[in-house]
Amino acid sequence: MRVDGIMNKPVQTCRPDDSLQYAAQLMWDHDCGCVPVCSSDGVRRTIGVITDRDICMGALFQGKPLQELRVGDAMARQLLACRPESSLREAEQAMRDA
Repeated sequence: MRVDGIMNKPVQTCRPDDSLQYAAQLMWDHDCGCVPVCSSDGVRRTIGVITDRDICMGALFQGKPLQELRVGDAMARQLLACRPESSLREAEQAMRDA
């Protein structure tokens, strides 16, 4: 089986200046647990990833409503990627190696 067989399509994205509430709503609406974060400088490139766990931990430790917190403050900046045509075995091995 390949990665494209289990990935969500189309891919939903957010920007670092979006609220955590917006990112959480995207995940809820599209039944996914993470969203790539793309630059907001006009050039669409992936600069991070935000997960449902990042949102929960950000809310817990900041003690503020999600609409007051920014994706850029909670996202992971170290990225690990694979291609849609990669096998699940290859994707799993990449995660293990990282």
